[in-house]
Amino acid sequence: MKLLGYHYTKVNDEPVRKWEEGQPKNAALEIMVDDAEAFAKMASSSGAKLYGPVIESGKKVYSILKPNRMPIKIHSPLSND
Repeated sequence: MKLLGYHYTKVNDEPVRKWEEGQPKNAALEIMVDDAEAFAKMASSSGAKLYGPVIESGKKVYSILKPNRMPIKIHSPLSND
């Protein structure tokens, strides 16, 4: 599995606001990898609870959601899966 990049995205149309701890309040972290399935297997074996996969805009997407934490989306192009 290879990391291709990452970026923050808005969760809704509001401007990104900061928490006191410095994390964006209404943003998600998106991580692009070459094989989302391999990432999901690795993360699951480490105890992470993932949701998915779902297909969004030609990508296979897994999500990690925890209360009071920034949502994380891990995705890869369908053509590489």
